[in-house]
Amino acid sequence: KDAGVNRQRMLIVILILLFIIIVTSGLYYRQTSLRLKEQEIFNQQKEILQLKEQAQQLILAQSKMEVQRFTQRIIEKNRLIEQLNRQLSEMSSSQWATDRELFFDRLTNLRLLTEDDWEEFKSIFNKAHPGVYEQLRRNFSSMTTGDQRLFLLIRLNFSDIQIADTLGISKEGVRKSRYRLRKKLNLERESDLDSIVLGLKANTETN
Repeated sequence: KDAGVNRQRMLIVILILLFIIIVTSGLYYRQTSLRLKEQEIFNQQKEILQLKEQAQQLILAQSKMEVQRFTQRIIEKNRLIEQLNRQLSEMSSSQWATDRELFFDRLTNLRLLTEDDWEEFKSIFNKAHPGVYEQLRRNFSSMTTGDQRLFLLIRLNFSDIQIADTLGISKEGVRKSRYRLRKKLNLERESDLDSIVLGLKANTETN
């Protein structure tokens, strides 16, 4: 009789142990599956973020190339104007009488930074340097369009010669424009204009 009771007790213990093992194994499997699922989701999110970042970097790179192409086109336009002006100065009176209207038409069509040019330039610049132009307008509302153009060209690391070519003005004109821009920015005499312009950060701009 005692042997039978002991066997029953042993059987009960074994069943309890089997139940504990099964439950524990199920919980372990479930936790392992959840961790694997969480890791998979994390890896997917990380990959998505990396792809987004790569796409943003590609867009920025393409936009900066567009800015370079646009400004080069403006510079080439200015060189054509200079060439036409030289031809005009070298024309004889008879040539002037004959070709005057043709030259004026060509000069008009080549006019630097028309309103359409300026709008296109701002659009391309905003893609390459998001937020900078809007912050410029908010912080320095007294700036004229000419001040803004100079600011953006300095922001693009243009030299004074390149600025002169792009805006169709002399180097002396660039110097005077820089002086006016310094006053609009309320800069001290010892402050470096280029450093201030290049140091302007927008919340949405990334390096």
